[in-house]
Amino acid sequence: MGLFEIAQGGTLFLDEVGDISVETQVKILRAIETNEIRKVGSTKTIKLDVRIIAATNRPLDQMMKKGIFRQDLYYRLNVVPIHVKPLRERPEDISPLCDHFLHEINKKYHQNKTISKDALEIMKRHQWPGNVRELKHVVERLSVLSNGDLIIPEDVNKIFKGVAAECIDDQSIIGATPIREFEAFEKTRILEALKQTNGNKKRAAEIVGMTRTKFYRRLAKYA
Repeated sequence: MGLFEIAQGGTLFLDEVGDISVETQVKILRAIETNEIRKVGSTKTIKLDVRIIAATNRPLDQMMKKGIFRQDLYYRLNVVPIHVKPLRERPEDISPLCDHFLHEINKKYHQNKTISKDALEIMKRHQWPGNVRELKHVVERLSVLSNGDLIIPEDVNKIFKGVAAECIDDQSIIGATPIREFEAFEKTRILEALKQTNGNKKRAAEIVGMTRTKFYRRLAKYA
């Protein structure tokens, strides 16, 4: 069974829809327009009853004008648009997100790490060009590099200084746009994951939370 068939009577979530190839865009559009699919090699069609939610951090309207993203698919998906503000504009979300990520990490590594209020205040003032993914990455770093169970301001400052240095080396922090800042952050994550896995691309893709196809595409871009 394919994803559309599995989602019958429910919701199909298309993440990073801006990274889907033009060929796949055509297939998705056909399924949406006809409300049916046909398995490869089959002569029978299957009627669909599926709600679709699509997400992306890419400027689809600009990609559409450049011919990278199909105009007809864009309007099919853009029925009820929901714009999620960048993390820097909703600092009140940082504390609960940190608690959530730390809970997962503590459970995984049998730790009991917490973040002090002063450390959280520093994190709330950060610009977060990588949004929630960057926050998760920073929390993971803090859980590994902090000495005690309580993460303090010194721990956070040390992490941010390291990130800033990496971005400056990439010439992306000075006069950079948010997109270039995010790309610098993403490049750092990919290279770190490759070092951590001794070059194992499949495992590195899992660490950074990307599909292998997307990981290879990003790796080729940053190489």
